[in-house]
Amino acid sequence: MKVTKIKLILLLVMFVVASLAFVNGNSYANGGWVSYTWKQYKIKFEVPSNFKVKQNNAQKFIAGDSHMTFEIYPWKDPNVTAKDVADRALDDLSIDDYDSAESQVYEQDDFNGFKGYEVVGTGTQKGKGIGFRVFGLIDPEGATNFAAYCVYWRDSLEDDNASLAKEIFETISKM
Repeated sequence: MKVTKIKLILLLVMFVVASLAFVNGNSYANGGWVSYTWKQYKIKFEVPSNFKVKQNNAQKFIAGDSHMTFEIYPWKDPNVTAKDVADRALDDLSIDDYDSAESQVYEQDDFNGFKGYEVVGTGTQKGKGIGFRVFGLIDPEGATNFAAYCVYWRDSLEDDNASLAKEIFETISKM
């Protein structure tokens, strides 16, 4: 009986340690989110709290960590489509090798107050495999549009990063 209790306690301790290692392995699981607002554009969005902000001004917001970069910037032109804006963001990614046939495209008439065009795919950048999510957002009530993207390395965290990129995009909304 005493040996069984010790084994049970040891098993419970191993389970707790393994659970903590899993949660800490996912850098976004326990850090929360930070909200950002561009009042001049009437837009808000969130990024994980462990992201380091590289640029945050009226022209561009860039933040990320060692696995992912998120970028969003305004583009004033009342005559473009959401696809035009998404294509511009795709060009800005400087993807060395991109197979458009393997990408997925989503058009959304109402994405948190915007018209959206989203491209999700893979490619290479500087010889490394990447995954990406690109968004063109049109404000139907104004002339300011937004290009946004998340790019992440295709590594052991690829599935987590793909989900996180989607979560970040879902926080983008009009105020």
